[in-house]
Amino acid sequence: MLNRIATIKDDGTVEFEIPGDLKADGLDFGTDVCSETVDEPLDPTDLQYVPPLQIVILIVGTRGDVQPFIAIGKRLQDYGHRVRLATHGNFKEFVLTAGLEFYPLGGDPKVLAE
Repeated sequence: MLNRIATIKDDGTVEFEIPGDLKADGLDFGTDVCSETVDEPLDPTDLQYVPPLQIVILIVGTRGDVQPFIAIGKRLQDYGHRVRLATHGNFKEFVLTAGLEFYPLGGDPKVLAE
């Protein structure tokens, strides 16, 4: 079934095309593989090393839409990642003051909110 709806592109991305008449009960991806789950505390020594990433977060909207991603970006920076917020120009100082990188998007968020 998955072979019919998923295609791996030349650039490594996966494209899904799900027919409109496909019923959810036909999508059995092996839910019976694990009959029970056990919640165990996470052991930090089990975590794999994640190299520093260069992350761009694109946000279209108002200040209230941007603000949560400031906190997320700061936390990602704490973990050693380079973080840039791509959002509207009127939020430039807000982003830069928080210590994150900024990339301007076109458009006026006030017009988009109408």
